[in-house]
Amino acid sequence: MATALAAGVDRPHLGWWLAVVGGMAVLAGLAFDAAAYAWWCTHLTAVFPQRLLRTIFVAAVVTHLVEACYAARLAQRSGLGGAAAGWFVQTMILGYPSLGLLRARVARGRGRG
Repeated sequence: MATALAAGVDRPHLGWWLAVVGGMAVLAGLAFDAAAYAWWCTHLTAVFPQRLLRTIFVAAVVTHLVEACYAARLAQRSGLGGAAAGWFVQTMILGYPSLGLLRARVARGRGRG
C-alpha cells in the first residue's frame, strides 16, 4: 500500500525500502569488500565470482539512474513538476517500486494539474 504525501510523492511499502536498500548494501559489500566476499564464500557459496558481483552492482546503479531520470521527466510532464526531484531521489534509491507508483498515478490521471 502506498501513502500519498502532500509534496506529491507516493511512498512504497516499507518492505520495498528494506529489500532494495538492504539488497544493494549486501551486494555492494560482497562486490567491493574482500573480507565480506571471503566470508560469503566460506559460509554460503562461492558460485558467483566477485567480478560478476561488481558488474551486477554497477549495472543496478546505472539502471536506477536511468529510471530516476525517466521518473523526473515523467513527473514534470504529468503536472507534478514540484515533486520531480522527490520522484528522482526515491526512484534512484528504489528503482522499479517507485517508478511503478508514479506510472500508476499518471495512468489514473491524479498526476495532472
